[in-house]
Amino acid sequence: MARIAGGSKGCHACRRRKKRCDEQRPSCGQCLSRNTSCPGYSREMKFINVSYQRKGRSSQAVSESSSTTEVSSDGREVDAQSDLAVTHRVCSRGLSSHALTLQRSAVAYYCGAYFHNNVIQTGLDVFGKSSYIDWMAFTPDLDVDEPSLKSALLALGAARMGRISQDPRLTRISSESYSQSLRHLHRTIQNGTRGLRDETLAKGSSSRGLGWASHTHGALSLVHSQGLDSEWSPARHRLFDGLRLSAMIHCIGTRKPTYLATPEWTSVPWKGYKKEPKQYLLDLMVEIPALLQMIDSAYNTSDIPQNLQRLSTIYKEYLSLSRRLRAWYEAYKRDYPAKLYWEQPASFHSSHAMPQEKFPPTSIYFSDFETGHIHLLYWTSHVLLCSNLYMLYLSCLRNAPEGSRPPFLPFPCDAQEMHDMAVNIGKCAEYFLQPKTIALGACVISFPASIAFGYFDYYNLPERNWFYHIFEYTKMFGIDVGGFLDAVPTETNLQLVVC
Repeated sequence: MARIAGGSKGCHACRRRKKRCDEQRPSCGQCLSRNTSCPGYSREMKFINVSYQRKGRSSQAVSESSSTTEVSSDGREVDAQSDLAVTHRVCSRGLSSHALTLQRSAVAYYCGAYFHNNVIQTGLDVFGKSSYIDWMAFTPDLDVDEPSLKSALLALGAARMGRISQDPRLTRISSESYSQSLRHLHRTIQNGTRGLRDETLAKGSSSRGLGWASHTHGALSLVHSQGLDSEWSPARHRLFDGLRLSAMIHCIGTRKPTYLATPEWTSVPWKGYKKEPKQYLLDLMVEIPALLQMIDSAYNTSDIPQNLQRLSTIYKEYLSLSRRLRAWYEAYKRDYPAKLYWEQPASFHSSHAMPQEKFPPTSIYFSDFETGHIHLLYWTSHVLLCSNLYMLYLSCLRNAPEGSRPPFLPFPCDAQEMHDMAVNIGKCAEYFLQPKTIALGACVISFPASIAFGYFDYYNLPERNWFYHIFEYTKMFGIDVGGFLDAVPTETNLQLVVC
């Protein structure tokens, strides 16, 4: 059995000094007051072999489980209902046949293997490496023994298994590994960004809003500090490309321009590499934060003449970006003349016997995952821009003197088209949230869902109820998309939706 050395939950420094620890993370108050580095809270787990005899059982090690099990090709028992690997190691012959050798390294191996085989590899098998949207796609090409990346993968694997199995011990291991990963990264940064390896930049983030926002901001800063002059290795190029989407979403939330929109950062990283359609789309989308900043500036101005002047500038900038988005989409359709997507009767509700009326009547399916992701981003761009621009128009009308109407330029968006695009985002949920790939599909649809939901919620439209039930559906798989989207504005200063 396993026990943790020492009964105190304080950090190592406080335990050595026999002081009361407030257990703050990542550094406790005692260490902060002494201006010393907090060594952290992780404990070395000591494992003791225990021999026991159970009455009425055979002489072999027995695993008790309420769920049905199967035996996989490599001899491990696998829960047939949850596909979680049940890690049983048979002891050496010198020990009793009842003994189970529990080692922390084995726990780490199986957590990491589960995450790789059931999340990363499944995504690669279904979606293909070229269309994968996350840094995790590149882990097979990286050195997974790099300390910060290794700890991050263990944290993700243990967290996923802990949520599904509802085992708090795995959740604790995940938290300890995550803290250890941060310490490794902190030490690497202290040694100078020139020493950063691609594996260090491949670290993931925690599952809540603050973790995602802080790590995306940190990755943006690290990439910018490395500059454009250093060598763009294949791994660095792919990791940068994987970061761009999260970085763009983060910058939309800050509603401030980003260096990623400059001509240098949309060209230099691709020297020697071919740009795919989605990368050209992201080149346009990274311009959105600057336009949102202009809208906010006009929105907060009470001076009507100045407001109208700013509105005129915003109008021209919006038309320019909107036309380039539409031109890109027309070119994309010409280059890929096959049927890109189609509608079919929805079967979302049948997966877990949920009422059909809770979900869209039809679902949109795509020829492949990459095509679906591209359409989601394209529709989201238009809904985001049009909804923010319309709020500015309403603000100008409200601030106008009573009985007068300012000389407005006509609203440049087609309201019905905007509504249809938001509806399409909701209809995509069934395609992306298939049980086999729901962990990855949830990452893809989170940002578009937040924008479409914000639009429906602002206008109190019935389609907003779709998203409540979609979020309930993902929670059945241990993925709290709704909780994450709620955490982003409550834990950070990011505003993906402004109502």
